Amino acid sequence: MKPTKPLTCIIVLTILSLSLSPIITNAKFLPKDKPFSKKANTPFQINKEVIKTVSNNPPTISKPPSMIPRYLYLYTNYGGFQQWMKIDRFNYILQKLRNKGIQVDINNDEKNDLIIKPTLKPRLLKEKKLSIAYETKMTITKIPTNNLDNKFFETKLYFFPPKFFSNKLSTIGYRSPEGEQIPESCTVTKTFITQLIPKKQKTHTTLHYKCTNPSTKVILLSGETSGNTNNTSGWTAVEAGHISLGGNIHMEINGSFEVEGQEIILRGTFDLTTPHNTIDIWWNTTKGFFKINGTGYFTASNIYFNADNKIEFKTKSLTLDAGGHLIIDNSGAEGDLSIDGAFEVEDLSFNIDIHKETITFTGDFDLSSTGEANNLNIA
Repeated sequence: MKPTKPLTCIIVLTILSLSLSPIITNAKFLPKDKPFSKKANTPFQINKEVIKTVSNNPPTISKPPSMIPRYLYLYTNYGGFQQWMKIDRFNYILQKLRNKGIQVDINNDEKNDLIIKPTLKPRLLKEKKLSIAYETKMTITKIPTNNLDNKFFETKLYFFPPKFFSNKLSTIGYRSPEGEQIPESCTVTKTFITQLIPKKQKTHTTLHYKCTNPSTKVILLSGETSGNTNNTSGWTAVEAGHISLGGNIHMEINGSFEVEGQEIILRGTFDLTTPHNTIDIWWNTTKGFFKINGTGYFTASNIYFNADNKIEFKTKSLTLDAGGHLIIDNSGAEGDLSIDGAFEVEDLSFNIDIHKETITFTGDFDLSSTGEANNLNIA
């Protein structure tokens, strides 16, 4: 899914110029964003009253409309020490221009521990149908001089996207459970995508997760809430998603994505030929679609992937060449299994259950020498 560059530049520049106009006249220079709420030794739950206050005060419709929220709310919880930080539009743009991010002290020792860089921008996408997207990204990087233990850590960015995409308070972030190391650098991305043609709008969300050392367990958090405190979290289910793994030549992964009790689990060992390559996993629980591919040659072993028990993929060994892929697609009248550029697929097991029907694929493939599939069973 690639943006059409000339048209994208025109649209983005126009929207950005409109977004900046209310800031120039109303901005107050704040050299450093400071937490507006701190609370130590609290349960590992977000203060619902803060969420209710934020979500019940959506931004008013501005003229001209803005693609940059008036306020962002950053939440951190390290070992029970919670704090909130309110970032106004001017300081968001200021940190983007300086490219330094927002420094945060998460353990109250008066020393900054993390650099957090939020990015919010519109994009124009063109695949089969023309779509406009709103990409929200948060990169969290540990400062090398910090002194952090393997305590429970959670960070989230709350924001109101443009009403064209959603009228609810949205959030992205991740959680590092107690006993797990906080990743040196981690980027989480949430993208709202709305089709322009046909006229009937249907917005869906994709997630993208990338860590420099994803061997530790990390729970990605994403969703929406209307401030109803009867709903403990307000997260919405992820129907379609994308995980991109990169940064290491050898990765042992044990990760889970948690959305309102629905988990997307990924485990396995991945080996890349260069640190610049990525392994990409795509899924859609509504359509029964799964794909794994890489930008370069890679091998992987003991892969287990589970999307809310609707899509389950297991293989003992997988070797793909650059540009190769393994795709299982149940979106049409008949299910499709496509393997291209594969040297080896061993002990493959795949199950689809999307309430329409259940389809199970099992089989062994050793394509490096014989080019044959053994013990293949499709039920």
